[in-house]
Formats: sequence, structure tokens, C-alpha cells
Amino acid sequence: MKTILAVFLLCMSFASDAQTFPVQNLQVNGSITSYLGVATAGSGAAVEYSTVDATGQTSSIATTTAYTASLSGVYLIVVDMVCTTAGTGSVNASIGWNNGSAGVSGSTGNMSLTVLGNESTQTYIAYVPAGQSITYGTTVNGTIGSATYSVRVRILYFG
Repeated sequence: MKTILAVFLLCMSFASDAQTFPVQNLQVNGSITSYLGVATAGSGAAVEYSTVDATGQTSSIATTTAYTASLSGVYLIVVDMVCTTAGTGSVNASIGWNNGSAGVSGSTGNMSLTVLGNESTQTYIAYVPAGQSITYGTTVNGTIGSATYSVRVRILYFG
């Protein structure tokens, strides 16, 4: 039995009285079979399983497990970096996972830390078997002086 926890504001519609009302925390045991009158597939909803918010970073982040898959399936992995204090140097983020046949990795490429607000985002869609880890890390290139950056990772499960 799947349990889906939604920590975002969701409006549900009940056919019997056609009322809508906000729900702060939603727990669904099973699948969502329709949304706004449209039939859904699979579990019926994308579920966010992992959130990483590493802010105020001034050096590289060693490879770290963001999530170990509890279910085999397709995951959406998003990594976003922002220069929060300008300085010197650059940084890139890497994401890694195992698709059941081999280890796979990707990188955002270098993001300059010389301009406040510089941003780099990369999205991956990956099949990850249960028990396999999804990892992230960053590499700072050059001396960053007073520069700081943030890196955020979101992992959603599609089934």
C-alpha cells in the first residue's frame, strides 16, 4: 500500500457535494485515480521524496546521498545552484545514480561565482531501482574568496 504525503496546499474536490477546501497535509493510501475530472495513470501523482537545501556554501561538497530509492521507478532529479555572494572562481554540481545496469552521472557545468544571482539548473529523468542511492556533490574551481553559493536538489518519484 502506497502512502503519499503532500506537504503543499492542495484543493480536493468531492463529487457528492462539489465543494473544495484546502488541505495542509494529505495522506492517501492507494492511488489517485483522477484529478479535476481527468483520469490519472500509475500512482496518479508525482511525489517529492527528497529535498536538499545547502545554503551559504564556501567550498566543495563531497558526494552525499540525497535519497535511497524505496521504490523502483522513474525519478525526476533537479539540481539548482545560485551565487549568493559574488567573489571569484566557479562551481559545478554533479548528480549520480545507478540504473540497475551501471552507474550514471551528470553535471551542471561550471557556474561563475563572480556575478551575484548567477544561476545554473539541470534536470535529469532516471530509472532507479529500489535500494539504489541518488547522490549529489559540488566542486569549487579556483579560490572563491568571499563568494558563497547555494545548491538545492529535489527528487520526485513518478512510478
